[in-house]
Amino acid sequence: MKLLHCRLLQRAVAAVVSVALVASGLAGCATKPTGYAWIEGIVVDGQRLAAPGDGGLLSVTRDGRIVEGRAGMELRRGDRVTTGPRAEAVIRYASGSELLMRPNSSGVIGSFLQAVNEVFARIKGRFEVETAFVRAGAKGTSFLVRTMPGGETTVIVFDGTVIVDSTQGAWAPVTIGAGQKVIAHPRPPQPTLASEAELQATREWVERLERLVPQATTASSTEAAVAAAAVAIAVGAIIASRSRSRDSAPAPATPPSGTERTGTADGPAAGRAGTDRQKAQDAAPPPLGMPTRLTPGQPKPPTPLQNCSNGVTLTWSAVAGARSYVVQFESSDKPGQWRAGPPTATASPQTAMSASQLRSSNRWSVQAREGNRSSPASPWVYFNCNFGPVVR
Repeated sequence: MKLLHCRLLQRAVAAVVSVALVASGLAGCATKPTGYAWIEGIVVDGQRLAAPGDGGLLSVTRDGRIVEGRAGMELRRGDRVTTGPRAEAVIRYASGSELLMRPNSSGVIGSFLQAVNEVFARIKGRFEVETAFVRAGAKGTSFLVRTMPGGETTVIVFDGTVIVDSTQGAWAPVTIGAGQKVIAHPRPPQPTLASEAELQATREWVERLERLVPQATTASSTEAAVAAAAVAIAVGAIIASRSRSRDSAPAPATPPSGTERTGTADGPAAGRAGTDRQKAQDAAPPPLGMPTRLTPGQPKPPTPLQNCSNGVTLTWSAVAGARSYVVQFESSDKPGQWRAGPPTATASPQTAMSASQLRSSNRWSVQAREGNRSSPASPWVYFNCNFGPVVR
């Protein structure tokens, strides 16, 4: 009977594998662009695919001429792709690499040069994202590149390793791994841990675009599922590894084969293991508390106007045991269109924001840190700016 069950199981597995391979092959037979790269899809207002009649969302500059970019359009080396304020774009390469572009971003195809604003790269083979001053090169990995006015560039790695160097040879190349980030130019990059909030925000953005942009023209359904899950898996692995490093209770050791256990599951051995775990937990440092009393800001808009002509100092309550804090700041001149600035690390419970970093609407959150431990990020607080005397 056991032999019969085994054979039936083998046949069932073989049938499932055969169906999966056939389905994958049929999906892969769909017609797809054959050029160097192409526009896989354009997303409008972060909510829907661009309709055929939608215009002014994405432009392609080719040989000095600006043309309207459309989904399915093939791209050549040297084409500059630019997204408008309402558009996000997914670009795929014949090599299998993929780029996701935020609104108001641009870059030159091949690999992706002169990048502006924010792009996420999922790489197969060798590939580089290059800004005016910073170059991030990788092979078979995924990473985010964000630029700010003045050339400051943030690189966050989600999988594999990335080499970050200066396009002008201003500093030696730096290698960063999964879960790390650097902020470069004009200062040399110093690798640090990316916050879980940063990793999670990017994962949600990537997953949203993968859901909205159709995959059938460029990949089999199996490949599409793998691509959509890649960043989620990478972020999950990073966060899980940090959770394990924060876990103060080591798992009980498994006795070697042939070694007798002393006691039953409810007996003395289990009791000693529980006591050991409790001692470890008692010896572990207490978890970091979440920062509170964030000023300026209210839990939700609308909020009173604040004079921001000389900048604003953000303050919050000190957290016991914390050695540093990370502030995530976003600003907007249009309702609902938040633009994330680079996270700011500080050793004291305050940080100064210059007037150039502020917009008419602003929101921010802060997280406490000590080594590899992080507190929960505080809820967003909001404040509005007036860049002259406040009229009462």
